Amino acid sequence: MENFDFNIINQVVEASWTLSFLKYFLIVYSVVLIIDFVLVLYLRGFTGSLRQTLYQSAQTPMYPGLRNYTKRWRKIESHLETNDIRYHALALQEADTMAAEVIKASGFQGSTYPDRLEHITTGQLECIENLRAAHTLVADLQAGRRTALTLDETRATLDVYRELLEELRIEV
Repeated sequence: MENFDFNIINQVVEASWTLSFLKYFLIVYSVVLIIDFVLVLYLRGFTGSLRQTLYQSAQTPMYPGLRNYTKRWRKIESHLETNDIRYHALALQEADTMAAEVIKASGFQGSTYPDRLEHITTGQLECIENLRAAHTLVADLQAGRRTALTLDETRATLDVYRELLEELRIEV
């Protein structure tokens, strides 16, 4: 072993097209992975805290009282079985309140529900735009800027809240 020339191995490795191709392929692949990682951070709303960005929105949230949410959702949907539009508005208000609790329990930043909705990006919640619109609709109902909704409008708005719960993996 004392007379073994390592330069021979080095020459074989450098002369091999296969190994050269593999080396360049791995370099390009590494660069693409780094770019993908940066893009994922950007889409998740990278705002400063790397730990929070990586783990807050990626983890499946654990909610206390999941059965409670299921029971509440069934109660909300039961309001639609009546023909009274006041119960339809009540269903939307209860769904909005439940969404506010779930958003807060998820740890999203903000001091109030509208503030949290404003800070959430589509990288964190895909349904955020629809959720903002649904919350605005419910706020308009509560403030009297909108008097009533049709049953179809109410169902469509409740579907937005259901979408939120499903995206956060809360069974309803």
